[in-house]
Amino acid sequence: MAFEQGASDLTADFLQREKQAAGVLLGDDEALFGAPSAGEHDFERRAREFPALDDDGAFEAALSKSEEATAAQPVPVTSDEDRFRASYPDMDAPVSGLDAEDAQHAWEATAPRMQKETLYELERDVPAPAPEAEPAPPVTEPVDVGPTPFTYEALDEETEALRSWRERQADDVARREAQAERERAEAVSRAEREMDEFYANYRAQKEKNIKKNKEDEAQFQQQRQAELAEGTTWTRITKLLDLQHSQSKTIAKGGAGSSDLTRMKDLYLRLRREGDKAPGAAGY
Repeated sequence: MAFEQGASDLTADFLQREKQAAGVLLGDDEALFGAPSAGEHDFERRAREFPALDDDGAFEAALSKSEEATAAQPVPVTSDEDRFRASYPDMDAPVSGLDAEDAQHAWEATAPRMQKETLYELERDVPAPAPEAEPAPPVTEPVDVGPTPFTYEALDEETEALRSWRERQADDVARREAQAERERAEAVSRAEREMDEFYANYRAQKEKNIKKNKEDEAQFQQQRQAELAEGTTWTRITKLLDLQHSQSKTIAKGGAGSSDLTRMKDLYLRLRREGDKAPGAAGY
């Protein structure tokens, strides 16, 4: 077919030009990116992946390759072994769509992360070790080092200084008790003596007051009889009121502002001057 032959020539010319341009740009570094034969084969392989549009067989072949690639996708892993195989693929297996250098870069980028995840899952599944029991301390047997220099029996024995101190303490206690007893007896005796003196003075003062009251009473009776025997009733009244002359007792003892006793004074004085002729002069 003429169309297929022309398309193949155009593709070959395009690939040849691209290869020459890559050689001019890279220069001596072209060998670092693979031999010319390897690059030519790679270009041819990639060109075959894009068949002509009018070739139904080539389209079906490309479709079948796509289905195979879809079927070749990794299935989800469930067991530890599947996860390990997925994390560490076979180094000899070919990688479709990638060259050896790209596969190496992809492996170096994903291998550490997958390794860490796998180790973490393995550590999580492994049970933690049981804590080890601490060893018991060794039991030492008692060693006889001889008798101790201090014994409790030595406390029961009193020394000379201790006995002297106890004797002085006993003498001081006895002396203080005797002195306290003497002071107590003196206090009781002094209290009794003071009580006797108090009652003696009280009785003497009482007798003295009774005697004086009797003497005052007798003198008052005698004086009253003498006053009743002399003068008239109005004379004795003016004497009790201390009305000796017309200028005395003009104001009551209540002080300023009290009642005026002038008229009462004049009445008593007039009745006294009248003597026995005054009304009520002889008494009632």
